[in-house]
This record gives sequence, C-alpha cells and structure tokens, in this order.
Amino acid sequence: MAYSITVVLACRAMRYGEWPSRVLDALDFGLFVVDAADSLVYANRAGFAALEAEEKDPNKPCPCLQPVIASVLSQRTEQRNLAIIGASGDVWKGRAWPLEDRTVAVMLRRDPGRVDGLRTLSDRLGVEMPRARLAMWVTEGLSNGAIAARLGVDENTVKARLSRLYRRLGVENRAQLARLVTSSLRSD
Repeated sequence: MAYSITVVLACRAMRYGEWPSRVLDALDFGLFVVDAADSLVYANRAGFAALEAEEKDPNKPCPCLQPVIASVLSQRTEQRNLAIIGASGDVWKGRAWPLEDRTVAVMLRRDPGRVDGLRTLSDRLGVEMPRARLAMWVTEGLSNGAIAARLGVDENTVKARLSRLYRRLGVENRAQLARLVTSSLRSD
C-alpha cells in the first residue's frame, strides 16, 4: 500500500513530514488512523500486531480508543500523555491528534512496566484484570465520569462495579481502595 500520512513525532522540536508506509511499518509503536465512522483507515505493522494481541477485528480500533477518538474529533485538538488499558490488560501510552477529513491519528507504544504492575496488582488483590484496572484508575484519581468515558459505559455502571469491588476487597470508599492498591504495589 502506498499510503502516506503526516506524522507528528514528539522530540525537542515538533517535526512534520510525509512518511511512506514502508517507513511507518518499521516503527516500533502502533500508529492508527481512524475516521469519524470509527473505521480503521490505516494501521502500521505494530498497530496490527496490537489489534491481534487484543483479539480485535482488524478493521476496527479497540473499544478503549473510542472515547479518545470521539474527544479529538469533537475538540479538534491533540491529546498527549494518553494511557490506555486494553482488554488484555496491556497498557499503551501515546498521543492522538486530528487530521484532515475528520480522521484521527493515534500513536501508541506498549508500556511493559505498567502492564506488569497491573498484573501484579491483580494477583495481589485476588481480582481479575478488569477489576485491577478499575482499582488502578481510582488510585490515579479518575472520577466515575472519566472511568465511564474510558470504558464506554454509563456512570451508574461504574458506581455499581465500584460498590462490588469495595465489598470484595473489604473497603468502604475510594480513599481506602487507593491505600490498599498503593500498599499492594509497594509490598514485594
């Protein structure tokens, strides 16, 4: 495919340039271009590998990207310092920015240290990865609304899931959950 895309790379000075797909395929981070209809327009090799790891339809982005894409499309501004947790529990860091024709470019790299931390937390708390991810987000200070947006669910669903998690872990509120998560990750 002779597809060419404008790529913004984070370095000391922002650089803009047209890069052919053969160059993009050699990069070690996943690059996706998604349109307003939530269809995958382009993904480099690392991007397709990430989709396969998440066991997703190769023609659709991961559901965890949908809130990011919607936000970039509506605000038409770049989002930096993204931390997206996939269904497999893998953590991806990167950025997203708007392109022409109501498309969004997303650049992500797997964060192995964070993945290991999430798996460790899951093991130490005795909960499944999605519950550990929820606990981690609460510890990071995300509101129920922000968590709902990341998961693509209603805020009441997040409240119900948190209530079940509190009961399961024997805590009564967000502060106690955050203390439990922090102490669980510190103990070696």
